[in-house]
Amino acid sequence: MKAENDATTAILETPEATATKWQMLTAGAKDDAYSINTAKQLADDHPGDPAVRNAARNLHRLTLAGRGNFATGVALDAAGKAQEWGDSYRCFKDQFKLARGWV
Repeated sequence: MKAENDATTAILETPEATATKWQMLTAGAKDDAYSINTAKQLADDHPGDPAVRNAARNLHRLTLAGRGNFATGVALDAAGKAQEWGDSYRCFKDQFKLARGWV
């Protein structure tokens, strides 16, 4: 029983892991990246603990979902910027043609 309590105390007192800026971007939020990295660290440090194993079970899925959301957001933003640039260019081109009489 004492060994189990010591293991639980060690897990609860584990410091939170850090995250890189890239991990924060692809996780969606800084806190999510910290939580994912902390769970990965705990899984590495305590591979036999069932509670830690359970917490770390879906980390890969969470990481992939965050990256998918990030990629979708970047693609939509890029498409919007391209649309704005295309519209601005067409307006400029049309004004230039009308000013020079090249209709």
